[in-house]
Amino acid sequence: MVQGDDDHRRAVSALRPSESINRTDHHLINEVPMPETRTIDPKVLPDVPQPKPVRSYEDADRTLLEIADCETQLQKAEAEMNEQIQKVREEYEQTTHVVRAIKASLEKEMERFCILNKADFEKTRSKELVHGTLGFRNTPPKVALLNRKYKWDTVLELLAKVRFGKEFIRTKEEINKEAVLAAYAGKEIDDQKLASVGIKVDQSEEFFLKIKWEEIPDQQKA
Repeated sequence: MVQGDDDHRRAVSALRPSESINRTDHHLINEVPMPETRTIDPKVLPDVPQPKPVRSYEDADRTLLEIADCETQLQKAEAEMNEQIQKVREEYEQTTHVVRAIKASLEKEMERFCILNKADFEKTRSKELVHGTLGFRNTPPKVALLNRKYKWDTVLELLAKVRFGKEFIRTKEEINKEAVLAAYAGKEIDDQKLASVGIKVDQSEEFFLKIKWEEIPDQQKA
């Protein structure tokens, strides 16, 4: 009886995840693993451990290494995601190829039939059937190039030269922000003048960090 209880306890113990796994100092790499894929409810995000306070530049340097590790994991995860998306796209193309081809050929055959019987659509542009409607309709009008000889830049130049073309040229007015910044930097205009027309030059300080990837161990880049 006691032996059976011991066996049962050992079996249950074997099923429990080891509490010693990944229990390292916060500043050691891989302390924060990627979320497990066996999450029961994808809407519930896993808890995020709080980082250890940075109290020295040595701490800051170790934290940069952790950030680099996180970035590497994110890049790897994104690459895997894109690979899966590509696989799904290829599977979709493969599984729907025949259906899409059949649909296109059926539509082409319907068009051929209606063109052969175009006279039936002279009085009414469409014909109602039990399962749908067939017919001909005009597409919305659009301005197109006369032929391949012309480009839109050429058309614009030609319109500018003829008397009737001016009304067909549209000029977009917008604020030249680059000129404003250049004039402000050159002391040609001040805050008061800018404020009189409802604008200002805004500049603020922001924190940044940059990883020296050449200093990151190769195993952290994989």
